[in-house]
Amino acid sequence: MPVLSVRGLSIDYSTRNGPARAVRDVSFDLEKSETLAIIGESGSGKTTLAVGLIRLSPRGAKVTAGQILYTSKDGVTRDVRDFEEDDLREYRWAECAMVFQAALNSFNPVITIWDQFLDTGRAHGLRDSRKVHERASELLDLVHLDPRRVLPAYPHELSGGMKQRVLIAMSLMLDPQIVILDEPTTALDILTQRSIIDLLGQLRAKLGFSMIFISHDLSIAAELADRMITMYAGRIVEEASVDDMFYRPRHPYSVALLRAVPRVSGALGNVTSIPGSPPDLVRLPPGCSYVPRCPFAIDACRAQDPPLLAVDTPDHVAACIRWEHVAAAIGSNAEIPVAEKLA
Repeated sequence: MPVLSVRGLSIDYSTRNGPARAVRDVSFDLEKSETLAIIGESGSGKTTLAVGLIRLSPRGAKVTAGQILYTSKDGVTRDVRDFEEDDLREYRWAECAMVFQAALNSFNPVITIWDQFLDTGRAHGLRDSRKVHERASELLDLVHLDPRRVLPAYPHELSGGMKQRVLIAMSLMLDPQIVILDEPTTALDILTQRSIIDLLGQLRAKLGFSMIFISHDLSIAAELADRMITMYAGRIVEEASVDDMFYRPRHPYSVALLRAVPRVSGALGNVTSIPGSPPDLVRLPPGCSYVPRCPFAIDACRAQDPPLLAVDTPDHVAACIRWEHVAAAIGSNAEIPVAEKLA
C-alpha cells in the first residue's frame, strides 16, 4: 500500500485576472522507502504541489479538487484535507517533514540551533530537554556535523552546506515516514551539492523513509530517485522510472529538458535551450499546453489536453498523442527539431 496517494489534486491562486491554475489534476503514488523526483522549469507547479501536500499553501491558494491520502504508521489511511488542527500538527514533522528551498530563511536568526531543535520538539510534545538534546546530537552525527560545534551556534555562524545539513537533521527529528525536499542543493557549490546528495542516499538507506525530491537539476534527481515525474504548466506530463525518463523519454517536454543539460560525453554545441516561455496559468492555450513550444505539434494537439497515455515501456505514461513520433526520433538518433516559430 502506498504511504501517500494523491488523486486529482488541483490548486488555484487567486489573481486580479482570475484563478491561476498552478496544479491541475495531479495524481501519483509514493511507496514506502521510495524516492520520487519531480522535475520541471520554474513555474511548473512543483513547489505549489509540495506545500499543498502538507497544507502550508500561502494565502490566496486554494485546493479546488482532489484527495491527499496518507497511510500512517499504524496502517490507517486518511485524507490530509480532512485533518483538524491537532491532526495536522502531528502530520507535519512527525509523519511528513519538508526541507524548504532557502536554508537561511528557514531558521530564526536570533536563536541558536539548539533552541530551534528544542522548540520543534516541544511543539510536538517532547518536554524532556535531555532527550531532545540526545536526539539532536544523534541526528547531527548522522549528517556528519559536530553537535558540540553546531548546537550552540547561531545560523549566521554556519556555512550554507552546514545549514542545509542541519535542516535535514531537523526534518528527521520525529522519525517521519515522508521527507519532502524542495531544491535542497540550490545555491550550494558543486562539492557541497555532491556531499548533500551522498548524505541523502545514506540516510534513506539507513532510516527507510520515503522521499519526494523536487528539482530542476535532472542529474541530481537521477542519482537519488527511483521514479521521476515531469511537470509542465501545473500538470504531470510524464511519469517513468529513472532509466526510462533518461534514455526513453516519450514527452517532447521531457526530451527538451534533457537536451538543455550538457552531457559529459557530448559536445557543448549539442545543448539546446527550450524556445519560448511557460504559458500564462490564467489563460492556458487550448489543447495541450506545450503546443506553442513543441516541435512535434499538429492540429490535433490543439483540440484537447491529452490524458496520460501508456507508452511502450512498463509503468511509463506520457500526456502526448505524438509519443510514438518522439520515440522514433530518439530511436533513430535523429536530431530532434526545435520549433522555429512560436504559436
